[in-house]
Amino acid sequence: MSVLAAAAAAVFATAFSCEASTSSISADDLAKSIAQQFKDKTGETVDVTCKDSLNATSGQTATCTATSDGVTADIKVSFTETKDDKIYFNSEVIDSTRKLSAARAKEVLSEIFKQQNGFTLTKLDCPGGSIPGQVGAVADCAVEADDGDKGTMKITVTVAEGMHVEFNGVWQA
Repeated sequence: MSVLAAAAAAVFATAFSCEASTSSISADDLAKSIAQQFKDKTGETVDVTCKDSLNATSGQTATCTATSDGVTADIKVSFTETKDDKIYFNSEVIDSTRKLSAARAKEVLSEIFKQQNGFTLTKLDCPGGSIPGQVGAVADCAVEADDGDKGTMKITVTVAEGMHVEFNGVWQA
C-alpha cells in the first residue's frame, strides 16, 4: 500500500470586503467582485457565479458558488454597510458545501503516484464524482493504474479551510 499526500486549491479568504457604487449589486457584479478579491489576495483564479443580487439593507445575504482548482463550495455573502455611496459586504465559504472533484484528486494523486511508483493512475472513480471537503471525510474510490493494477484508494481529507483542501490516498489492492 502506498500513502500519497496531496493538496488542491488555494485558500479562499473567509471574510473579505468589496464595494460597489449602487444601492444593490447585481449577481454578475457580485461574482466579479468576489473573484477579483480572491485573485488579489491569493494570486489564484476562482470562477464565481451568483444567483441573486445583494441589496444594501440590513440582514441581506446572497449565495454564490465558487470553483478553484477542483474545489467547489457555496459562498455566503452578507451586506455589512454603506459608506460614501458604496456597498460593503463580507463573503465566506460555507464549509459544509465544500467538495473536491474526483477528477482533480486523480490529477494530483497520479503525479505523486508516478513519482513514487513509476505508474500513472488511469482511473479514479469516487461515489458521486467528488469527495466531501471536510476534515476527516473519507471516500473509497475505484482506481486503476496504467500497468493494469486495480483496486480501491481510500482518500481522506486532512485539511480543509476556505477553498483549500489537502488529502491523502491509500491504495488498497
